[in-house]
Amino acid sequence: MNKPKGGRCKREPYNSSAIRVPDPIRPQVLELIDQFHQSRALKLPSFVKNSIEKIPVRKVTQFYELSYIENLGKKEEQEYIYLANKINLTIWQVDNTFTGLSIKNRSTDVDETVYLLIEYSLLELPVTTKPVTTIEYTEWLFEQKAPLASVEEVTLLAIQTGRLDIVKVLGILDKPPINRKEYWHHYYRTQLGKPKVNYWQWQDNPESKEICPELTL
Repeated sequence: MNKPKGGRCKREPYNSSAIRVPDPIRPQVLELIDQFHQSRALKLPSFVKNSIEKIPVRKVTQFYELSYIENLGKKEEQEYIYLANKINLTIWQVDNTFTGLSIKNRSTDVDETVYLLIEYSLLELPVTTKPVTTIEYTEWLFEQKAPLASVEEVTLLAIQTGRLDIVKVLGILDKPPINRKEYWHHYYRTQLGKPKVNYWQWQDNPESKEICPELTL
């Protein structure tokens, strides 16, 4: 199900029970469980974490594969919810304004979500991943009809297709996760005074109150 996995000897602060659910109301029950864990995640003091955890690229590729399936089976549905929650929790470590992926709204743009993971440097590759050669990389680009694409666009395409060796050669995921405070302070300062900026969308990020509290009242 869509709940954080604890480490060894680590338990969530609530009890759980196994029950049989009639199939006609199964989607509503899954949605309720999803809402429960998302609401708990949003209340976590993620902005005070000393270290940021990245998400494996393979999990994002798996999520893409599930998002392409029009009618999910029960097992696929559970995996979709788990991976969506995993991605949400990863982004919420540095950005509380992210609305999140959910089983209820599968039309959410997955590409935009993955671009956030790339921008915030929240993706990681297995340490054993080997990069392709320059010739192989060039050939792959032309096969994908993307010779002029940006590094971010190529990274996204490689993640979609599960080409970890392509992602590796790009080197874009080698950077550490963003420094949350520095990132948002810079972002807010550059946005102040610009027209058509919805300042109230920032209020879920505590850093916004350190720049100009009046904007988030």
